Amino acid sequence: MNLGAWKRIAVETIPPEEYHQDLRSLGVKRARRGVYRGPIRLTASLYQFRAPAVAFELVQKWRARPGKLVFQQGDYFVILESGQDDHASMSSFASTLEGFLKK
Repeated sequence: MNLGAWKRIAVETIPPEEYHQDLRSLGVKRARRGVYRGPIRLTASLYQFRAPAVAFELVQKWRARPGKLVFQQGDYFVILESGQDDHASMSSFASTLEGFLKK
């Protein structure tokens, strides 16, 4: 599946034992990880919760880190990661993915 200029080159279900530590006790409904290639290569980890408020709270608590970007769309909490700290490319991908998740 492609998202605009981004081509998905891998996708997998994230097993519970690999959930980010902050997410384990919050009732993850479903978790998927995709690797995308575009202007940069990045990994998108999507965690779906039973309520948008949980995803929103996670965004509020997240500490900014180089090469990572998080956002919330509905009941999804998304972590974008790249070996390159290219905030513009990551933000562009985030906007495209947000549009897809709204559907």
